Amino acid sequence: IYAPRWSPDSSKVVLEYVHRRDGSIGFDDFDAGELVIVDTTAAKPKAVPITDGSYWPANPDWSPDGKHIVFFAPLDPAKFDDESDLWTIEPDGTGLKQITHFADEHASAIHPDYTPDGTRIAFVTGKVGADTSVMVTVAADGSDLRPATGGGDRAGLHPRFRPTP
Repeated sequence: IYAPRWSPDSSKVVLEYVHRRDGSIGFDDFDAGELVIVDTTAAKPKAVPITDGSYWPANPDWSPDGKHIVFFAPLDPAKFDDESDLWTIEPDGTGLKQITHFADEHASAIHPDYTPDGTRIAFVTGKVGADTSVMVTVAADGSDLRPATGGGDRAGLHPRFRPTP
């Protein structure tokens, strides 16, 4: 399991559940990955898949209202570190929606994180094969791409926000 994130009410966890081929031990031996939700309040918590494992969804994050989960997925699962886009899905596995279209431009959109008010999503983007990436934000509906800071583009990975007091 990778990238666990608690729901806003702390009753559930969404995470990446990666499958390995039988008997395998290396990273290259993964054969599928999916997002699952674990209800930690259940008498017997279990992982319930909300995505299809064939497209390798990764780095999920809950919207502050708990109604959506954002994640990234590669254009080609065989090339996990190449072109990718952001998607949202509802916690019951319905409502899959593409948010960005960076893969169309030979670029990636990875490591999403909702802003505390849920109106925007911060993430990292860059051209595939380039040595640089930048943190940017986009409106939760996929419009209005902007630098993540008022000072312009900033390099980095895994943007995270702290809750506002």
